[in-house]
Amino acid sequence: MGGPDVPVEAIPLHPVPPGAPPEERDFALLEREILHHIFRMETWRAIFRGLHVYDGQLSLVEPRQTEEWVRSSREYLELLRGVVRANLPRDRQLDLHILQLRLEAGIFWNVDWPTGEFQPFDYLFPIQLTEFVAREYTEPRKRAEAVARQLRATPEYLTTGMSRLRAVLPRPFVTLGLDILKGLPRHFEEGVAFVQRLAPDLLDDARADTERVLGTLEAFGALLEKALSRADESYRLGPERFQRLLWVTDGLSLPWASLLEEGEADLRRNQDRLRRIASAQVPSPSVDALVARLAEDHPTAEQVLAEAKGFVQELRDFVVAKGLASLPDDAPCRVEESPPADRAFAFASMRSAGPFEEGASGAAYRITLPDPTESPERAEQHLRSMNRPVLRNITAHEVYPGHYLQFQHFRRTETSPTRKAFPSGTFSEGWGHYAEQLVIEQGFGAGDVRQEVAQLQDALLYDSRLMASIGMHAQGRSLEEATDLFAREAHIDHLAAEREARRGTLNPSYFVYTLGKLRILEARRAYFERNPRGSLRQFHDRILAHGAPPVGLLGAIALGEGLGPV
Repeated sequence: MGGPDVPVEAIPLHPVPPGAPPEERDFALLEREILHHIFRMETWRAIFRGLHVYDGQLSLVEPRQTEEWVRSSREYLELLRGVVRANLPRDRQLDLHILQLRLEAGIFWNVDWPTGEFQPFDYLFPIQLTEFVAREYTEPRKRAEAVARQLRATPEYLTTGMSRLRAVLPRPFVTLGLDILKGLPRHFEEGVAFVQRLAPDLLDDARADTERVLGTLEAFGALLEKALSRADESYRLGPERFQRLLWVTDGLSLPWASLLEEGEADLRRNQDRLRRIASAQVPSPSVDALVARLAEDHPTAEQVLAEAKGFVQELRDFVVAKGLASLPDDAPCRVEESPPADRAFAFASMRSAGPFEEGASGAAYRITLPDPTESPERAEQHLRSMNRPVLRNITAHEVYPGHYLQFQHFRRTETSPTRKAFPSGTFSEGWGHYAEQLVIEQGFGAGDVRQEVAQLQDALLYDSRLMASIGMHAQGRSLEEATDLFAREAHIDHLAAEREARRGTLNPSYFVYTLGKLRILEARRAYFERNPRGSLRQFHDRILAHGAPPVGLLGAIALGEGLGPV
């Protein structure tokens, strides 16, 4: 496989103002070349960000391609280190920093912790068709053509991926792969139906290619079933790699032990607040009983989407009334059911138009409804988890003032190609979590204590994720110990606690929610110390204007200070 066939000229070139020094032009050309290089290894990222010249194409996958990519990444790093930072404007110095981190991250995931050798998800995620089927970003015919192209490329991609997986794989990675595989046949059948509706002349080939895809998925499942019998617990990064992960993720040199202390302190603050709320009730319930009461007020499956639409409007009006941030694009946000392929990953999610999509502004707030094939008991459990206070809190995280508002700013700001391509997940998820806390601080739900309880419940979950991630990957804690931590500290049942702990084996970066929130709060404190007459709106607009920057730079960005060396 040759990987995606896209010319470097398809990548937008950062505009250089007339009269700018030649170093700015040289850096813009180098930036475009590096983006093209990274997108060859992360084609899905280019598609998600709205570079649809990559539609229907899959990433580099053969071992020799990966080796060549790593070698080229190191050469690009040397070129970036040779750029004289002082010759670039401050915002372009930020882009230089991000590009260096992104190249270092690529090397980390292919050399230091080569997930392509032991993580089935690396191959099962990029082949999914949701981006083309569920998003109306261009005319339907072109999206159907993308589906057909990707169906054609998928069998060889999966076969090569299977050949790269080690004989002994981490057990949690195998079980996740098997879970994902259960939903993929239906997913690809929907892709064929999409082609049939919108490009019927491509249907025969799409059907034949899908049969090959399904056969390859069956072989993939057989491989994982066989691997399950000899799977082990080799999912831990170890303390050195975990520390490196903090750096390549966000340019953070903060020792992981210090981050653990911060997370524990945040957890204690949230637990103390819950206890105070419980003690103020008459009669006073236990914290577990207080949290459990939330589930009593839940919508039916038929009511969930309509009520979520109401919560979107309620929170949008609250942001405006409190002056929390400007709304650069007040286009409505659709509320819809999550597609089947997303069921295994998210309770709810926000899918906004990609920052490279010219003129597109649509966004979908997706909510996972009970699976119609589940038992009535499981469906009821799902709905109890999606009770009204929790659904309001999720809406604050995903829509206003969370991700949807954040991406309104992201799209409306004169953002560089680098910042469009590589928003920090720590900033983005940290902002979503910060948004939940922010609205409670500002009085949302006042008079109904359940709303703050729902927010605190999520905060404890995020705190526990940070502690579990560090515990398992840096301190050598067991999966069982992590499960006990979630049950004890986040007040969730054993099944949910076990699921959360397993997620941490697969995704050590799920510390991003609390880590990002803590760095935003730290930057806010510094901003108001420097600007005592400033406003929340001014602070929020300032940091949002930079897209989703690495949180290691957030303090300097908030204060307008120099970014320092990489």
